[in-house]
Amino acid sequence: MPDYYLADDTKYTRPSTSAMSNLTELCGLKSLADSMARFDPVTGEKNKLRKSYKNQLLDLTGKFDIPSQPSLVRIIRDPVLAETAGKPLSVFDRDLLSRGLDFDATPSTGIPGFNPAMLGMPGPGKPGAPLGGNRLLSVRKSYNTESARESSNNEETPMARRKRKGDDDTDGERRRKRK
Repeated sequence: MPDYYLADDTKYTRPSTSAMSNLTELCGLKSLADSMARFDPVTGEKNKLRKSYKNQLLDLTGKFDIPSQPSLVRIIRDPVLAETAGKPLSVFDRDLLSRGLDFDATPSTGIPGFNPAMLGMPGPGKPGAPLGGNRLLSVRKSYNTESARESSNNEETPMARRKRKGDDDTDGERRRKRK
């Protein structure tokens, strides 16, 4: 048996405005739009949208920032994008993909050929130790060996020595007293 539906008896009236009509003129915003036009209609000069104009537009709905035009700068900065644009996708070599996405743990000797001093990072074995001044240039190559890492972990810092002896002057009170 077929399904029956109740027909809606609501009458809809056609609105007096449509998308084809000029809503700027109908709402009385023509003079405001002309004063803030991007290009002057008489001379064709480019007008900058000043911050004072932005303040006038804050109470209006919608976006009033002028979007930047797409340019060739993006292609110049990313030549790979220009080479691959419009080409069909190709299948990756599985061996190459597995080598590139290898998430094994870093070896205990560190990453081969990686020098943490180049990035201003502390060497392995001193996690969180800040490098500053000329220490950045004097990072020892022996940091990459296991024995050097173990010996550097066993070294006692002056701050730890003071705390062990019971001298809790970590905020520099002694220096302030000397002055």
